[in-house]
Amino acid sequence: MSVNSQVARNQSRQTFDSVFESVNHIATIFPLGSHYQGGQRMVEWFTGHSLNTDRWGARIKNVGAGVTVPGVIEMANSIDGGLFMKTADDINNYCQIGFFGSATGSISNVEPMDIRPFNHVGSTCIFKVKFAAASKFGSSALGFNESSSASPNAANDAAILKYTFWNPANKYNLATSDGSTVNTTGTSSATMDTDPHIFKIDCRPTYCSMSIDGVREVSNTTNLPLTRMGLNFGIYSHGTSTDNAEANLSYVEAWNH
Repeated sequence: MSVNSQVARNQSRQTFDSVFESVNHIATIFPLGSHYQGGQRMVEWFTGHSLNTDRWGARIKNVGAGVTVPGVIEMANSIDGGLFMKTADDINNYCQIGFFGSATGSISNVEPMDIRPFNHVGSTCIFKVKFAAASKFGSSALGFNESSSASPNAANDAAILKYTFWNPANKYNLATSDGSTVNTTGTSSATMDTDPHIFKIDCRPTYCSMSIDGVREVSNTTNLPLTRMGLNFGIYSHGTSTDNAEANLSYVEAWNH
């Protein structure tokens, strides 16, 4: 590159006060609900040495006479492994991360989360997760939640991926709740497997929907969440000793519209 070309290139460079301004004029007005309105957005790649505890809290329940190996939440030492979660080796133990304080042991975890920045009538979350073999999981939940509960059966305001993988024929469900009644009528066409999948949960004023690998699978129009929510990702164990539930969470993105 010539000296004159380099000078011209340097003169054309600009700095911006925000990522939004780097691709949009600051005076641009987009329609209400537009993806480009610049609503609050977070992205988590789950890379590095440890979980980002400035953003996430971690909770592990290790209770039961059959527990010989406690649950773990740690960064995976594998290709595209992300965050590795594994429950203790006994029934009804859980591992979870979310917008709440960290804790271990036998804990009550159904209080509202500490941070709930996402709009119940206009927000979306996308996450990539890989589950271990079927028959290991009790009722588990991932997605938007008002509460810090790891169970999808509690009547909290929520829009979540719900699954109970007691056998390979079980399917993915969309569960929504308005704080008093849980609606789990939405069932996917896909059955549980051990491949990584990308899930998308979309909350709007009149419906919540769930897509799997870019295909919209289910939609709920009743018992929708009625208050702001945070993010909550949890797995429950099912069965007897050695039935550890395992999952790798490798990407999360969420934003307000």
